[in-house]
Amino acid sequence: MKKRFLLVILMFLAAVVPVSAGNISVSLISDKFYLGQTVQAEVQMDDFSVTKISLLGSSGNRLGASFFSQPYGEKHFVYFIFPPSLAAGSYSLFVSDRIIEEGSLKFVNATAPFSVEKTDAAFAVSPAIVRLNAKTGSFKLELRHTYGKESVIDVSSSSASLKPVRQTISVAPGESKSLFVDYKNFEEDASIMLKAGNISYAIPVVAVKEAAPVNETAQNEIQQPGFENAIQVVGNVSSIIRKVKQNIVIAGPVSFKNTHPLPLHNLLFSASGVPGVEFNMANVPLIMSGETFTQQITINRQKDAIPGKYDGEITAESDEGAKVVISLSVEFEAVEAPAAPVEPKKKANITVSEAPASLNISFNYSEVEKKTDEERMKSLKIAVILIIAVVALAALLIFKIRPKVKYKKMQEYAKGAGK
Repeated sequence: MKKRFLLVILMFLAAVVPVSAGNISVSLISDKFYLGQTVQAEVQMDDFSVTKISLLGSSGNRLGASFFSQPYGEKHFVYFIFPPSLAAGSYSLFVSDRIIEEGSLKFVNATAPFSVEKTDAAFAVSPAIVRLNAKTGSFKLELRHTYGKESVIDVSSSSASLKPVRQTISVAPGESKSLFVDYKNFEEDASIMLKAGNISYAIPVVAVKEAAPVNETAQNEIQQPGFENAIQVVGNVSSIIRKVKQNIVIAGPVSFKNTHPLPLHNLLFSASGVPGVEFNMANVPLIMSGETFTQQITINRQKDAIPGKYDGEITAESDEGAKVVISLSVEFEAVEAPAAPVEPKKKANITVSEAPASLNISFNYSEVEKKTDEERMKSLKIAVILIIAVVALAALLIFKIRPKVKYKKMQEYAKGAGK
């Protein structure tokens, strides 16, 4: 009995004690952002991939967002521009993964909620983290206007080793500008601060000591050898092949990584051969060395593709000549038109040759209805009479039977008393 009780206690404890669900976490730089602002976050997971990160709406629906990522110590620094086309409200950054734990496949995830508000003016920055592999040189930040009025940006640095070329820079609607930062004897991590109205950033600048020195400004002026293969598709994806109905939307992420020691500028995405191909971010101003960018690709958003097989390609090419091509083959199958509803068969018209064409059907119907009502009243009267007759007959029978029984009993009693 004691053993059985102990077993029950152990089973209960096993059910309520939480099990460690893998090394996965996500944290945001802030819990409040603005439309068009660059959202910065830190993500930690055992097998990191930007394809495992999603932007969720308030109802848990996945939204299109193009994520950038770079290694950041034991974590990854992730950032994306919050789409100014979305509405202000509640959102969350969702990270999910599948792990093997104790011989079983388990799904683990982490969520970081945040709010988004409107503001008079907003600008985005790229990259939102800088990794320097030299003690002396320069780098640049791309500042792009994303929402509202002109932004006048104040620039500062947390270290004397980082010296922005300008302390103030403005970006008007539709504009993108480069902010250059010189650095000398840079050995400790620091930050570049940007502020305009409600929008503010602290851009981490990380010293990578193990890499070979590179002077970005001097080497970016000419095309370096080996740029042709500098951009690579994560996962070695070389082709996309799909076969769907003509009213189906094809959508998904494809990740690209800059494997060159220098940044890539103006990575332009284009598609040919297949109609209705859209990119979440068709022109990426800057991808730093070692940085990964996730492109959201959508095909046939309008669900009106013409049936047929289409062969083409998706191309990503930078100003430096870095280029990658993904073959694209899509076959749209025709959707069968819904069958026309079968009309109920009409009753054959009865034609009486002698009847006039202007026969008043409603009059005849009222006459029939009147006769039917009269017949119903007659039937009702007959039914009532029959019911009354049956009840009367039953009462009469009861009345006749009861006195005979009593009289018989009294006679038997009298006879017994006389004896």
